[in-house]
Amino acid sequence: MSFKATVKLKVDTQMPDIPGSVDEETGKPPRLRNRFTDVGEGTVSTRSGIVTISRKLITGAFFELSFAKNDPGIITIRRGGEGSSPVLFVIEENRRHVCLNTSPGGPIEIITTCRKLDNGIMRTGRLAVDYAVELHGFRVEKTVLTLEISKKHTEGN
Repeated sequence: MSFKATVKLKVDTQMPDIPGSVDEETGKPPRLRNRFTDVGEGTVSTRSGIVTISRKLITGAFFELSFAKNDPGIITIRRGGEGSSPVLFVIEENRRHVCLNTSPGGPIEIITTCRKLDNGIMRTGRLAVDYAVELHGFRVEKTVLTLEISKKHTEGN
């Protein structure tokens, strides 16, 4: 089963302090923050008990989230941009996952730690997750992500 859906992706990402740099106004290390909301058409599909939500973002990047219908507490996120290797990682509340990805420079270890995961996609069409990402043991981002889907109605439906 597959259908077109309106997919709203809201992301708030904080990067850690940059060692050795100082904000001239505050005298403290700067914090980088990236917030965006992306709304557009995506696809929701179910195959062999796996639900997959795909969306090409405004920036040309892609975002894909999947989980097993019988275990919605573990999600997989795949994201990337045009011309770059996709990044794949696993998120599970109160767990730390180590995922090995490939890149043009060789293998890369991506570690995720999730504080909160509320996957209501099957009930309410909404998912919220708060997680951190580490590369080779160094935290590179802390992200709060909200995903909402609603089935797109076509003429005749």
